[in-house]
Amino acid sequence: TADVNFTVDRTTIRAGECVTFSWNVSNIQAVFFYPQGANWQNFGVTGQGTSVQCPAQTTTYELRVLRRDNTFDIRQITIFVEQRPGAPVINRFTVDPNQINVGQCVAITWQVSGSVNTVRILRGGSLVWDGAPISGSTSDCPPGNGRIAYVIEAVGPGGTSREQRDITIVQPTPQPIPPTATPPIVPTATPQPPIINSFVVS
Repeated sequence: TADVNFTVDRTTIRAGECVTFSWNVSNIQAVFFYPQGANWQNFGVTGQGTSVQCPAQTTTYELRVLRRDNTFDIRQITIFVEQRPGAPVINRFTVDPNQINVGQCVAITWQVSGSVNTVRILRGGSLVWDGAPISGSTSDCPPGNGRIAYVIEAVGPGGTSREQRDITIVQPTPQPIPPTATPPIVPTATPQPPIINSFVVS
């Protein structure tokens, strides 16, 4: 039977704070970790791992385990988010598409409202744009492959708000090279065989 261990460091946070999920599962076929309602097939993870999540509102996360007998074991943990009065509000934060090939780029779009001192866009912990406008868009071409998290931080006098979007960078499988086309055979006029008009033996 599958042995599933799924925990989080705390279940109640203030908006803008983050939690760390941990899991360790064995004797299974596949594992998926995702916020409830997401397309879980896109969120495959290794059997042992951690994930930092910064939900903007109360969110339930699921660990979906595919056992060896092809049945699913789903564990849920809900993170309760207390809204901070006065902290900036992140109205929109999108990173598209959520899966790209190595070397491709993503489009990041955001809109923040409220009392805002500074806006930052980060990729995997490194700054993409410090002092970004409260509303805007940019493109970014992440290096490497695997899963990477984009985070927006909006800092104001009332606190900090954060949201996170994960994307996956895949190494495309090389396409087979099509065989070179053979030149078409152009028909030529067929020469007519000679005609024997007369044949005499005496």
